Amino acid sequence: MKQYLNDGQTYCLLMSPRDLVAICGRGFGKGFIQAERMKECMQFMPGSSGGMVGPSVKRLLSNILPSAIQHWENWGYKRDVHWVIGHAPPKKWGWKHPVITPESWDNTVSFYNGSVIRLISQDRSGTSNSLSLDWLSIDEAKFIDFEQLKNETFQANRGQEAYFGKCWLHHGMTVTSDMSLTRAGSWFLKYEKECDAELVKLVEGLVYRRWELLQRIKDGIGSQSYNEKELKYIERNLQAFRKKLLIYKEYTSIENMQILGLDYIKQMKRDLPLLTFMTSIMCKRIDIATDGFYSGMKKENEYTAPELSFIDNLEYDKEKMKKPDSRWDSDIDPDKPIIIGFDPNANINWLVAAQV
Repeated sequence: MKQYLNDGQTYCLLMSPRDLVAICGRGFGKGFIQAERMKECMQFMPGSSGGMVGPSVKRLLSNILPSAIQHWENWGYKRDVHWVIGHAPPKKWGWKHPVITPESWDNTVSFYNGSVIRLISQDRSGTSNSLSLDWLSIDEAKFIDFEQLKNETFQANRGQEAYFGKCWLHHGMTVTSDMSLTRAGSWFLKYEKECDAELVKLVEGLVYRRWELLQRIKDGIGSQSYNEKELKYIERNLQAFRKKLLIYKEYTSIENMQILGLDYIKQMKRDLPLLTFMTSIMCKRIDIATDGFYSGMKKENEYTAPELSFIDNLEYDKEKMKKPDSRWDSDIDPDKPIIIGFDPNANINWLVAAQV
């Protein structure tokens, strides 16, 4: 199928670094990048184990996973044909086995070539423990607890070097998010300083030369055998350099103007608080005022309370996962009313919902 890619998506996917950190405005197309990178990891490392990391069960199942599923289905990968979720594939299908067979398939996506994705939600205790992963996908990174990520999931990204060590994507990660308003949620900004600018330029040159050679071969220009020989040389070098490559990029929502349209940007500027518009749409870094609301957002003031028994019984139904309601939460008393209070002011339209 033909697929439109904006310039930012094209750059990230053509460069194909081992580690990609892309901070992008809403509507940029981060989900496409994540889905494509996951597909590449599974195809280039058949039998590998990846980790799809989300801040909570609710966000993972209602936002992150459905986006990936939608793209896979658009590309022809169908559920119960090319992949299954929440259970082991039937033996009669004859699918290849993963290098490391999961002890439990409950939170696992399994593909026909033996690759699996482990669903890791930070409010479901122990989802990273004892795992041996080959790559990571981290979406909505501004909501991720970096200390937990560092102490649990990063350490699990220690997979099978003997099987996949030659693949440049092995032990890599794809981190996507819009800009954060909090210091804790800005943990990914540090990767900008870890980029090797000279290595980035080198890979950019190789990617461009590869494109030139493919055009020459397609158009029958020059010696075909020489062009193909140089192409193989370029491909080998690209794999070697990509294996050491980290790319950090920031993109505004305007980058995807062809899809979003100018009216969307105008509407967001009109409807969103200025601070939200500047971070979520324009991808601007905002200094946090010490006396402002966001400086008071501390870990002890945040929590999630998933009703895991209900969520697990959804059986990863795509339509049900798109519509979370109060049954997803364990801190709801269904026999008591919900009390709602509003406190609108100049910058924040604030709402509090509670039960006595």
